[in-house]
Amino acid sequence: MNNELKGYISVKYDILTFLEHFDRLLSDKRYEEVKNDFKTTQSTPWPKADLTILRQATRIYTPAIFKVFQEQVLQTLNCDLYYCGDIDAKMVYKLKVHGKHHEHVVKFSPTEGKVRCSCKKFEFLGILCCHALKILDVNNIKEIPKQYILQRWTIDAKSLHIKSNCITHEDPKIKLSTRRRDLCRMFVKIASRATESDETYLMAANNAQKLAEDVEKYLSIRPDQDLDKSGIEENVGPSKARGIKVKEKAIRGSRRPIGGFDKATQRSKKKKSDSNTSKCPVQAEVVTPSLPYTMM
Repeated sequence: MNNELKGYISVKYDILTFLEHFDRLLSDKRYEEVKNDFKTTQSTPWPKADLTILRQATRIYTPAIFKVFQEQVLQTLNCDLYYCGDIDAKMVYKLKVHGKHHEHVVKFSPTEGKVRCSCKKFEFLGILCCHALKILDVNNIKEIPKQYILQRWTIDAKSLHIKSNCITHEDPKIKLSTRRRDLCRMFVKIASRATESDETYLMAANNAQKLAEDVEKYLSIRPDQDLDKSGIEENVGPSKARGIKVKEKAIRGSRRPIGGFDKATQRSKKKKSDSNTSKCPVQAEVVTPSLPYTMM
């Protein structure tokens, strides 16, 4: 990747120039991908040996992945095999490429048809290594097991695989939201593939119009019962999920709660008022002597 970036960008570029060249890099990569996809659909790689597993690989893998897989298959002819016995209903082998000293341990389960190698090539690359392929060949397995064929390396990796994941639920509101999410996921995949050509776009648009008319026609004849239930239960309140405790709101007055800052301000004001009252002089009361009551 770094070598490819060096041909498009440089350290001297500013941010705008860098983005322009990076867009050009992405455009070139997409064009190369389209060319390879067209080449894959129009031609089939020719295997170097007439083997059943290679003929199967030509029908499954892309040309680039087939070359890597073919090298692993041919390298099985140069592997030395040593049988070590059975451990927990699994056959244990030790293999090494002829002329090399590093050994790899391979475990094979005849009942499950699973093979596992210590080199971890399948876990890292997604293709069976020459050691695992050697054990499969020794046990008369002449084709690639289905569990070891990854979808991303196949010719049909970009083809649509639409599967409904809708789960039935008792709550009508949750059922409607699940249906909506599932349908959106499926139609987004169809839209992204249908926009690649004019023919597929027109076909998808016409079928979408026909599908909309069929849906409206069916709903007018027989409305969905879930919609009626959801409309009736609108006033009941939202459904609560299990395991989630909702904190009940305490009923309080309209008065705002007093914080610490407000309390401190009130105390300071009270102290000031007390000090001011203590400093003010007390006026002496003028006592007027009471006049004796005279009788007329």
